[in-house]
Amino acid sequence: MKKKALILCMIISILLIVGTVSAVEAKVISKKDTNSSTGFKSLSDSSKSINTNINKIKSISKSKSIFKAGTKVKISISTDKSIKNVIGSIKGKGTSQFKKDKKGNWYSYLNTKGYRTGNYIFNIKTIDNKKKSFKKSTSFTVDNTPPKVFSLKSSSKIITAGNPFSIQNIADKSSKKVIAKIKGKNFKFTLNPMHGNKTDDNTNKNNWTLNAKLNYKVIGKLNIAVYTFDSLGNYVKNKINIESVPLYVFWNGTISRSNPVKVSYSNPKDTYQKSVKALSKYVTVYEGYAGTNYTLGITYIRKSKPQHVIIAYKDPFVVYHEMGHVLNWKWSEYQCDLFAYKKTGYWII
Repeated sequence: MKKKALILCMIISILLIVGTVSAVEAKVISKKDTNSSTGFKSLSDSSKSINTNINKIKSISKSKSIFKAGTKVKISISTDKSIKNVIGSIKGKGTSQFKKDKKGNWYSYLNTKGYRTGNYIFNIKTIDNKKKSFKKSTSFTVDNTPPKVFSLKSSSKIITAGNPFSIQNIADKSSKKVIAKIKGKNFKFTLNPMHGNKTDDNTNKNNWTLNAKLNYKVIGKLNIAVYTFDSLGNYVKNKINIESVPLYVFWNGTISRSNPVKVSYSNPKDTYQKSVKALSKYVTVYEGYAGTNYTLGITYIRKSKPQHVIIAYKDPFVVYHEMGHVLNWKWSEYQCDLFAYKKTGYWII
């Protein structure tokens, strides 16, 4: 009887121990599951927080970064597809509205007219489909400083029309192009080595030279404008005055009745004959001398209309001078000389 009771007690003890262990294991497992679930939830929340902080402005590009005032600059922006509006602004300069192109990029043209020399910050603000804004900025530089010209001089203050002459323009190293405007035409300077010691300030200068030749018909005082440009298009304008005079031929003051003296300027015979033929279309031309008066040429006018011309000096200039009187009897002697000069390329005085 005692033996049976002892066995029964042992069975009850074993069952109690097994039940306790199972309860503890179940609690431990339950706690692990709870902790595991909480860990995943925390990671998910953290991921959502990172995504919402990403700037949806991907990149900004400019057509130019350094330029002079008045330059039209294109600013392009790449953004996320959710962006619905883009606005740019510069402090004190107002705002710029961006447009969207076919590729989905945003762009705007910035007009920099009136901008002073300096650095500028261009601020960009975008708004997405949930009305959330994103910001970025870019910068550019405006440089309105023109090159500095140290000297401007010509090879001569008086030049003979039709003959070559030169102009020298010494400017600083920022100079990249020099142009002269003469009678509405542009003449380009060439860059040459600076003369002098390399130890002096010549190393910081550019030597620009113009070798030109004007048409012999361009005479009188020439107010030449010289423009010196830098790489951005800034320029400084200077002026130089040159007088262009005709090629003068001097007359010795004598004429022989039997054989009028020829001008010292060498002229082909057929040129003279051509000029007489041209004048003969308008009036009768007599070659010889006018009575007892020694003269180069004379036109006889009746009722304000030339009838005939006497040429006592066998030279094309004289013929064309008289033709000037025939074509316009109101012209002065100077105007007729100018007409003859433009026909022959020289001037008899």
